[in-house]
Amino acid sequence: MPIIEEIKISEAIINQINEINDSWTIRAFNNDYTPFELVFMVLVKVVPMSEDKAYETTFKIHTDGEADLYTGSKEHCEKIGKALDVIKVKFEIF
Repeated sequence: MPIIEEIKISEAIINQINEINDSWTIRAFNNDYTPFELVFMVLVKVVPMSEDKAYETTFKIHTDGEADLYTGSKEHCEKIGKALDVIKVKFEIF
């Protein structure tokens, strides 16, 4: 079986397992234009996170280029994603 097909099958299996467990993760990516303070505010208000955790997470996004924000229901990940869309921060849900 070609590697591409194996990857697609693996992704499909992971998605099915996540649906059963209702265990999804949203990861945000750094960019050069969204202010640090705006990302911080979204993490505090929408995820929600404590201010300390939001600061650490925003700093991780800024320095490492990405950070996981939340693990739990797909619905809540999508809600966080909508807020990130508003402030033009790219993300993935997996």
